[in-house]
Amino acid sequence: MDAGAAMYFGREEAFGGGDVGGADYGFIRWDNDNNAYNYWGDSSENGALVIGSQNDGLSAVSDVVVLKPSAATIVDSQLRVNGTTTIDGTISASNISV
Repeated sequence: MDAGAAMYFGREEAFGGGDVGGADYGFIRWDNDNNAYNYWGDSSENGALVIGSQNDGLSAVSDVVVLKPSAATIVDSQLRVNGTTTIDGTISASNISV
């Protein structure tokens, strides 16, 4: 796959479901330079691996991306959250600087 290319997958019909609301799909895309996600400033090499779902927007029929490992989800770097965050469950933390 060439850099900058995207892999689209899903489409409700491909997984045995009927199309009840349009062309829902998921994707994995590599962008060589995507300033929408720059963290340390603009450059010509702000690469981003984007994993997402698309079609419905924010509503009762929204499509989401779910990370569901059997044990844990580990972020081994800095974590930046854009938008509203809702946490259901217990939060444990150590070595926190605010």
